[in-house]
Amino acid sequence: MPISALLLDLDGTLLDSNARHAEAWARAAAEAGHALPPHRFDREIGKGGDQLVADVFGPDVERAQGDALRDATGRHLRPVVAARGVRMFDGAEALIDAARARGLRVALATSASADDLDLLFEAAGHDLRPLVDAVTTASDVDESKPEPDIVCAAARALGVAPGACALVGDTVYDGDAAWRAGAAFVGVATWVWSAALLTGAGAAFVAPTTADLAAQLGEALEAAEARQASRAGDGVSGGSSA
Repeated sequence: MPISALLLDLDGTLLDSNARHAEAWARAAAEAGHALPPHRFDREIGKGGDQLVADVFGPDVERAQGDALRDATGRHLRPVVAARGVRMFDGAEALIDAARARGLRVALATSASADDLDLLFEAAGHDLRPLVDAVTTASDVDESKPEPDIVCAAARALGVAPGACALVGDTVYDGDAAWRAGAAFVGVATWVWSAALLTGAGAAFVAPTTADLAAQLGEALEAAEARQASRAGDGVSGGSSA
C-alpha cells in the first residue's frame, strides 16, 4: 500500500522539548515525595502520563497518586518552559512542506495534551497546527503511546487507513504505536534513542535530525513503503481499530 499520509510526533521530533517534560516530571515527583532526577525520565518521554506513572513509580503509586502526579506535571511544565524555553527544530516546517509537495496528507499525532500544545507552540514562537490537516493528542484517546490509539485516531481524522501512514517519531514508543496500528515508522535520532535502537523498534528509515529527514523524505517514504509491502507479504498487519 503506498504511503499517502505522514503522521508527526511533536516532542523531540518537531520541537526540542523532551528535556522540559523530563524536568517537569522530576519536579512533580519531588513534590509528591519521590526524589528522582530529570534524567530518570529521559527514556520515559514519548509515553503519555497514563502510561508513565505506573512504569516509573509502580502500580501502587499509580493507584494512589497517578492523577495527582499527572496534574502536577502539567502545572510544573509552564514554569519550566518559561525558564528554559523551547525551540523548534530546524527542518520542522520544511518536513511538512516536503510532505505536502509529495501530495501527502499530514497530521500531528502526539502523546502531549491539547493544553501542552498551546504552551509549547507559544514558547517556540511558531504554531505548526495551521499547516497540517489534523491534530490528534492524548486528550483525544483513551490510551497514549506506546498504545496505537493516537496513530489510529490520526489516520481516521485524515480519512486514510493506518497502513497508508508513516509515523515520524524520536522514541521506541512511536515505533511500538506504529507497529500495533499497522503503520510504518520513520525515526529521527534527536533524543536519547540511537538510530540502532529506533531501527530495532521497527523504523524503516532513521535520519539523524528533522532537517535531514526533510531533505531525505523521498528516500524515507520509499523505505516505509517497502517495509509495508514486506509486512503485507508476510501476512502481518499489526493493525488496530482503537
